[in-house]
Amino acid sequence: MCAREVTRASAEHEVGPLRPRHARPGCYTAGMRTVTLIAMVFLAAPFVRVAMQDTELRASYWPNGKPRSQIEAHRNLQGELVRHGRVQLFHEDGTLSVRGRFQDDLEHGRWIWYTPDGVVKGICEYSAGIGHYRDLMPDGKLLREGSLHGDDREGHWVEYYPDGRVKLEGEYQSDQQHGDWTAWSDEDPQRSRTVRFEHGEMVGSN
Repeated sequence: MCAREVTRASAEHEVGPLRPRHARPGCYTAGMRTVTLIAMVFLAAPFVRVAMQDTELRASYWPNGKPRSQIEAHRNLQGELVRHGRVQLFHEDGTLSVRGRFQDDLEHGRWIWYTPDGVVKGICEYSAGIGHYRDLMPDGKLLREGSLHGDDREGHWVEYYPDGRVKLEGEYQSDQQHGDWTAWSDEDPQRSRTVRFEHGEMVGSN
């Protein structure tokens, strides 16, 4: 399972569906999402200036009583919660799963995903909701990388063999495979196959 895949479903189960991204285009396999932690709805402009008032720590727990999520938020002048500050998600045994930060309701800075035994398995460097994501093999080598716009894969993505050779590459558009995707053979580096996608649907190959 992808590092970023582990949290979205559980978070949405607890706090409801995502607020939509506004005017934003759309990470290792289809359907992968980054962490989404608090459902927010802007009644005014999507990037309204936040008034920093009292900080709230939003927490949830697993059925065994272990912490599941801890999210810092502020209330804006309309009294609506805006994600701002630290985010921590936990595996069911209580060990850290994800840590990151929001700034004015956008992902910001370094987000890190962990296995239950504490090994880093994914890193995304965000700035104002746009980030470069790297998925790691158990030995720390790069498995795949690409751009994220909020929760969505966007632009060029590449997957690698353990020796560093390119295994698969192509483009995402609004979190769907789009255009030509090329896969290279493990046994013969000169052999490749290209498949064409249109908005997530395969339409041809050679």
